[in-house]
Amino acid sequence: MTPGIFHKCKFVYKWRISGDGGKKIFDFLDYMLRPEAFEPSKHADEMEYVYSEFIPNEKSQAQDIKKERSYGAFTSTKDNLTAADLDKIRQQERASRSEGCPKYAGVISFDNAYLRKNDFIVGNMLYRQALVDAARKGINAMIDKSQKLDASNCYWVGAIHVNTGNVHIHYQLVEYHRLEDRRITYKNRGQDNVELAVLYELKRVMTHCIDKSKAAQELTKFQRDVLAPHIKSEFAGSIQKINALIDKIPEELKNSGNQWWYAKQSEPIKNEIQSCIRSVIDENPTLSIMFDTYLHKLDEIQAALFRKRYGQNSKWANYKETQLYGENKNGKDGFYSRVGNSFLNICREYYMTKDKNIQIDNNIPEPKMYLSEKASDPVSEKLWSDTGINNISEKSDEYLPENEDEGFLVSADILQDSYDEPQDTNMYLSENKKDDFEDAMPYDSSENSDIPDDLEMYLSSRNYDELYEPNAPDYSTDIFPQEPEAYLSENDKSDQAVERLRIDWSKNYKLALDYMYGNEQNKSAVIKKDPEKAFEILSIESKSGNIIATYDIGKLYDSQMLKSNDGDTLSQQYYSKAFEDFHKLLSIVSMSDDKRDNWTKSYLNYRIGKMYEYGLGVTQDYNSAIEHYKLSENKYAYFALGNIYNYGSGVETDYAKAFDYYMHSLSSKGVMPFASYAVGQAYELGQGVEKDLSSAHNFYAEALKGLEKVFTKNHDDNISYKIGMMYLNGKGTDIDLECAEKYLLLSADSNNYKAQYMLGKLYQSDNKKDLQKAEKVLINGAENAQDKTGLCEYSLGKLYLSQERYDKAASYLERSAAKDNYYAAYTLGKLYQEQFNDNTQAEKYLLQAADHKDDTMGIAAYRLGKLYLAQERFTDAAAYLQQSAAKDNYFAAYALGKLYHEQFEDNTQAEKYLLHAADHKDDTMGIAAYRLGKLYLAQKKFTDAAAYLERSAAKDNYFAAYALGKLYQEQFNDNTQAEKYLIQAADHKDDTMGIAAYRLGKLYLSENNRRKALQYFTNAADKDSIPGMYAAGKILLDSKKTAEVSKGVRYLSSAADKDFEPAIYTLGKYYSSFNSTKAKEYLKRSAFEYNDPNAQYILGKVYLSENKHKMAEDCFRRCALNGNDSGQLAYGLMLLRDGQKKAAYQWLRKSARSGNDIAKKIISGKKADIPFEFRLAGCMQAQRTLLHKSSNMLRKALKSEEAKTARLMREFEIEQEMAKAKEKSRSV
Repeated sequence: MTPGIFHKCKFVYKWRISGDGGKKIFDFLDYMLRPEAFEPSKHADEMEYVYSEFIPNEKSQAQDIKKERSYGAFTSTKDNLTAADLDKIRQQERASRSEGCPKYAGVISFDNAYLRKNDFIVGNMLYRQALVDAARKGINAMIDKSQKLDASNCYWVGAIHVNTGNVHIHYQLVEYHRLEDRRITYKNRGQDNVELAVLYELKRVMTHCIDKSKAAQELTKFQRDVLAPHIKSEFAGSIQKINALIDKIPEELKNSGNQWWYAKQSEPIKNEIQSCIRSVIDENPTLSIMFDTYLHKLDEIQAALFRKRYGQNSKWANYKETQLYGENKNGKDGFYSRVGNSFLNICREYYMTKDKNIQIDNNIPEPKMYLSEKASDPVSEKLWSDTGINNISEKSDEYLPENEDEGFLVSADILQDSYDEPQDTNMYLSENKKDDFEDAMPYDSSENSDIPDDLEMYLSSRNYDELYEPNAPDYSTDIFPQEPEAYLSENDKSDQAVERLRIDWSKNYKLALDYMYGNEQNKSAVIKKDPEKAFEILSIESKSGNIIATYDIGKLYDSQMLKSNDGDTLSQQYYSKAFEDFHKLLSIVSMSDDKRDNWTKSYLNYRIGKMYEYGLGVTQDYNSAIEHYKLSENKYAYFALGNIYNYGSGVETDYAKAFDYYMHSLSSKGVMPFASYAVGQAYELGQGVEKDLSSAHNFYAEALKGLEKVFTKNHDDNISYKIGMMYLNGKGTDIDLECAEKYLLLSADSNNYKAQYMLGKLYQSDNKKDLQKAEKVLINGAENAQDKTGLCEYSLGKLYLSQERYDKAASYLERSAAKDNYYAAYTLGKLYQEQFNDNTQAEKYLLQAADHKDDTMGIAAYRLGKLYLAQERFTDAAAYLQQSAAKDNYFAAYALGKLYHEQFEDNTQAEKYLLHAADHKDDTMGIAAYRLGKLYLAQKKFTDAAAYLERSAAKDNYFAAYALGKLYQEQFNDNTQAEKYLIQAADHKDDTMGIAAYRLGKLYLSENNRRKALQYFTNAADKDSIPGMYAAGKILLDSKKTAEVSKGVRYLSSAADKDFEPAIYTLGKYYSSFNSTKAKEYLKRSAFEYNDPNAQYILGKVYLSENKHKMAEDCFRRCALNGNDSGQLAYGLMLLRDGQKKAAYQWLRKSARSGNDIAKKIISGKKADIPFEFRLAGCMQAQRTLLHKSSNMLRKALKSEEAKTARLMREFEIEQEMAKAKEKSRSV
């Protein structure tokens, strides 16, 4: 696999510089700037390279830029270099070379397909500016990462070349001065080699700049904040599993405190813990889907990101394995270690307390019916959502950081699908501009998709267990434990009877069942499954009037045990015959008063009710089914009635009534394992009865025992399926995958599509992973006519999706969707949108899903709304988002709030939906409450804003805490509350740029608490906050301690290197008193690049001290023109010195009018205390000018000053010596 970015860097000690003469030594800068490097090669016709941003229609501009290709290089501060710039670089190169500094020469090469994928190459255009910005960040990050290079001692030049088959960037990096610890005398000892980590850092930063992917970070966040806590919660609620895991730990280790850690365990114990973790996951459908999705995303990130970025053989190639098992499988980190430690901690607490009669609370909260999109981002979808949705910033926001205060622009990169995408912005804005403090939740986000990939299987109105029983469970056992004598009517008892209608478990009938399902119970007389043989025997029984044999022939065709092109027709014919005969026999026995016929009446009503319920041989009719079940009055009928109310089949779902029927079934004579299972499930889920896991386990165990006993007599595929599922999920027993596989195979071999579906899932799991088997069994299921809802086709399509076999996936998903499978339609919508970029087809299938009865939580409607938002079809988007919000979908309500606020400018509707979202149980991170608070801030409803922001901050929302700090400080003038919330924000993990820390420092500074102010300014500075660096540097500069002053200078230098003008000015002012060279370096930048009048004034004074009067006068003139009264005074004095009296007095009057006291005294003729520099300049000039050209006042002043010239010159020399001494002492 080709890496997206390749990076290599070497260095030399001797290099040629243009103008040296001779060509023996290579001049890398000349090589970088050669004109042909900026022309596409003849064989690589990928693009017409233009040195501009991507401007497809501005040909004239492109042509103008082409003329300057020879200077197409860039640096850390400039996007394009002129000839003058290059001359300065070459001058500096000579100085660096003379000091023995090495020159580092590097190349960064790109896979063009990688650049195209991320829109850095569009059509035939290269987005040059974006690539320059990425390279700049990468090279600067590389320097910062290095322990050998110092950013303040380096300069570099880069150039983008397109003369080969791959776009690449050459750069050279040189130090200003040779550092003491790397003198050239040690050059052969490798001290100048750049660290390997530094090379990786450049690639890492550039990669994030180019593909902007945060999938790995979000997936880790999902694992830690959502998946692991849910698994822990589920485990904590199972005393059985806790005890089972405790039993696995050797007795001698249990009382050793440090042995309750995953990393301390032996490999066998680690394997047991991992097995326990997987059992918890597999038992809970939500967790199973979440974990499957997590594994899928790990594979996706490993393949799509890390191996693509860094290559197949890089250290990131085994990303998935590292995330699961830790670095080098050492067990010290990773998913299993994290969850294992939480399991062991629960076990330790239980073990320490269980012998002391301490009751452990098992009321662990149930997992949510659907995930929020952080966790889902909301997780996610921030974790599983689309990354491509547009960020819509606020038009104005008074209560978000102002640049002059905060020096930053931030985006709320909190969550995906519930949080906005981070914006690539400058760290701070120019003065008096406000930043758009982006909040939390767009219509879409991130990478990531709406719902974790398989979660939709859980997101329906169906019951918990229906992940494994796609339709209402069909417990088609057709058995009564009793085997009554065959019923014969009086007429049938005559010798003339040919067909005697009856229900008869005759020996032949039982033998037929053995051939139908196979019977290996008797090892000495094993009967292999033989549907043809079963059909022969059942046909004889059927012709003799045995109705249940007629029914089972219908089942042979219905289940496809018997293959026939007319299978559906034949099955319905036999079912219809059985239904007719059941009715005939019922009409006969109904006229009998013989008590022996009561059992037959009951059984016949049950069988007729069942056929009505499932539409077998008759039109499906739930009311008729209920009527016959009630007439039946036996435990099977009560169980069937329980199912009808439990699953809402033709009636309103009523868990309490269902539970009563199940218990009625159990209270009837004889064992009823199906009802035991249903009661166990009710206790587990708290449906119709209070949740009780202990009772659930007992009923499940009773059900398993009964089902296994029944299966020895009747090898029905539904029974083997149910037993297999109980072993798979540990219901009433320990998890036993071997037994689960055995029973599911028995069921699947009888063409049970539910068993085929579950085997497909089992063979995709880590414990039994065999994708070939999974594919094979799901293909069989996909061809199974029983699968009326396309479940196996859907699962097969998902398997192909995970293997990136998209065409096959689409084929099976379309077959499933054609059977009205909601999940297939939804998945197809995502597939066409994300992989095939076909929004027309995506819309088609999302419409099918959104309008489906199973979109009970509005998931498909929400995604369709997002699709319309991306297409800017806002009215359509609003319609489907409203449909989703009406189903209590939190994310849709939030998206509607944003849509009405930003697109429709309807704050009334925006408030309505944001209130809905803010009051929703899924606003667990206070995202909606935060945005509602922002809406109220914009409307100046400060009290309402504070209420919702406080609600959000109470949920640990960093942005809300920050906004509250500003609100209390600026509107309520309550610094105590402001301090409280700013501390919360400043100490929060999300204050990654030190924004809150900086503001808190300002608050303390306003209260004259310099110690605390410095603490938080330093905190901000250490997070790369430029204003924080500046503020901390300013305070430290005033210290009397040399070490603190040096630290302050470092902070200010860092801020100045990032072009923060106040820091540049402050450093210039600081150095002006003792180091004119350094002072001029900074003051010139401030004075000329930023036109700072204060810098111009001080720079003028520095030039005066060096007797550079012309330069000084120029600085004072600039300062005066900028309206600075000191500059006006100085410029006036300089003009007066030169004899330009009229002009001089004009500036002196301006200075006086501006309030300058010295200028006022001069204008009034009073003696003025003129600054030393100007007195000195005046004396020296007096020796060279005619005194009569000056006014009497100035003539007298100059005469008196002439006598003092020698003394003043000496004073000046002494001051200079003192300054040098001071500088030397600082450097020591």
